[in-house]
Amino acid sequence: MYTERDLNKVKRAILYLAEGKRVVSVSPAGREVKYGQAELPQLQDLANEIQSALSRSSSPRYSLIQSDKGL
Repeated sequence: MYTERDLNKVKRAILYLAEGKRVVSVSPAGREVKYGQAELPQLQDLANEIQSALSRSSSPRYSLIQSDKGL
């Protein structure tokens, strides 16, 4: 399960790569992964995946129950 903190770490890593840093290390969901400049698209995909997961988990869920007495 991802957290907002994971998303912030990945976004920060994307920024570092965009600024010219050669290698960044991020550890979303407890697993450490190193990314280089050539892997920037993969890191952006990870950010999108985390954002999507967070959006799904925070969206409210509704239930609609109807009944008809059959009159």
